[in-house]
Amino acid sequence: MADHAAVLNRLSEDLLADVAKDRTFDAALRYADVLPSLFIAHVLGLPGPLVVDFVRETAEIGRTFDRGCSPRYYARMETLIIDQRLPFLSIVSERRKKPDDSAISRMILLADASYPLSDVDIANHVMFLIMAASENTAALIGNTIAAVVEAGLVDALVDAEPPILRAAVEETLRYAPPVRQMWRIAQTDLTLGGARISRGERLLLLTDAASRDPAVYPDPDRFDPWRSNRRGFGFGLGRHYCLGAELALLEAETALRVILQRLPRRVSDLPFEWHDRQTLRRALHLPLILSPQKGLAP
Repeated sequence: MADHAAVLNRLSEDLLADVAKDRTFDAALRYADVLPSLFIAHVLGLPGPLVVDFVRETAEIGRTFDRGCSPRYYARMETLIIDQRLPFLSIVSERRKKPDDSAISRMILLADASYPLSDVDIANHVMFLIMAASENTAALIGNTIAAVVEAGLVDALVDAEPPILRAAVEETLRYAPPVRQMWRIAQTDLTLGGARISRGERLLLLTDAASRDPAVYPDPDRFDPWRSNRRGFGFGLGRHYCLGAELALLEAETALRVILQRLPRRVSDLPFEWHDRQTLRRALHLPLILSPQKGLAP
């Protein structure tokens, strides 16, 4: 994990260095949205620009998790995936012929030793890993930055110790979680809130609403990294808990720490823009002002 932290720190610093001359920049579009793509590219041993472009080109696929998409839309997304698979298929084929120490080569070797997979299968797994590691994590980073700025906590957190920065990310998962709802199946008959639920029934859990329950969270509409109970449902629970949760938390914590060093007291007068879907809420545009140095206001 220490190696990952060092890589994330370097990537975050590099992204801000690229926009240093602009002073005002979109922290969602040019920072939060890009960092997870570059990091998973590093983990998988893939070119960063390839993964960044892939995530941007396939952003619409997330809508297939919402209800109401037409069969024509699903067909269009399937065609998009097939087209986007070509460069990954080429890389998998090359790694099969000339293995290296990358994660993709190890994936091929492990599959061949147990249950052989075709190059198409491996490429599909790689694309799935990229998408799973990118959108929700990018949303968490953007939502965390937005929550800190809107709550006026830039000064309070700029020199904070790592546990407080981690707490700010965890509080975001409660206060402004990217994942808004999830489906589950009742494992037994039960009564919940006076409603009878039968075993096998599908349940739509509105997890973002549950995270604002005043009976559980005092003053739930206030973003407070110092609150004692920050437990939310952003990464699921139990057997469904996200396997990549710890990496996503590390990414968001690192991204927040690095950008806080460059935010002045007056952040921006421009409004933030949000992208709301049935299943996902994320900061779409975060216009911010960067200081050349820590603590230097424009």
